Amino acid sequence: MLSKLCKLSLICFLFAAASCTKSSSDSEDNSGDNPGSASGDIRTSCGVVQDELKNSPGFGDGELVTVAEVVDSNVVIIQTKAGRELLQLHAMGQTSSSIARKAAINKLKSLTSGNLYLFRATSTCSVTLPGGGLGTAGQLITSAGASVSEQLITSGFVDNIQGYGSCKEELIAPCYEALLESSGKKFAGDITDFLWKPAADSQFNTGKLVIHANPCDADVVVNGEHLPNFGAGNGRCTTARAQKPGCAYGRATVQIFDESSGLPYRWPDGTDSYIVQNGCQRTEFVY
Repeated sequence: MLSKLCKLSLICFLFAAASCTKSSSDSEDNSGDNPGSASGDIRTSCGVVQDELKNSPGFGDGELVTVAEVVDSNVVIIQTKAGRELLQLHAMGQTSSSIARKAAINKLKSLTSGNLYLFRATSTCSVTLPGGGLGTAGQLITSAGASVSEQLITSGFVDNIQGYGSCKEELIAPCYEALLESSGKKFAGDITDFLWKPAADSQFNTGKLVIHANPCDADVVVNGEHLPNFGAGNGRCTTARAQKPGCAYGRATVQIFDESSGLPYRWPDGTDSYIVQNGCQRTEFVY
């Protein structure tokens, strides 16, 4: 009788011990939902905003998401547990020029190809996006702990920081502005040889505007109009021809971009555009 009681006690003890021990299948690791795929610490220069500015955020403060589509240089469609929603990168404006915007979109695609951690600026704010869509604002952190927004800024793909709005942009915008200034604007190179000829002699566009410049494989834009590039000519690598005379452009704004990277070329005054004061007059410089 005593032996049976001892065996019964031992069985009860072992059952109780087993019920207190979780198997690996019952573990709360949730590596598919949690920072299980994250490595190291989050490293940012400006922190993140979650109702307030957090200088040392943790992965556990974020929400695991993926990017389903890159819509613009500052807007993506994210996939969350609840479904898809539009996200504007917090305090990030749309890249101004169309060529640079295309390059920024490609860069954003490469930065957001894996698992990401979303830090919503607030739990209630919403933003109206260009085109009329309604979305939220927040920051995306890669699983390696890098800020997507900061990488865009330091890589030269951002030229527009939003310092105000309904989602506490003012908490982080000053730091982004400082980061943009310190990183320096990225250029594809320098315009050192330029000719604006109001009326071409060539049979290709006789009497129409032709622009020659030193960069190769360049996209020439005049007052927002992209001119076809016919390649080398007149001792320069780019020959852009218009279908109207230079006079038609008046006081013209000229921009030249690298076709592959989308980065602008720098003009002699250090900016990314050049003003031809009178489109009817020949304008030329060589540095």
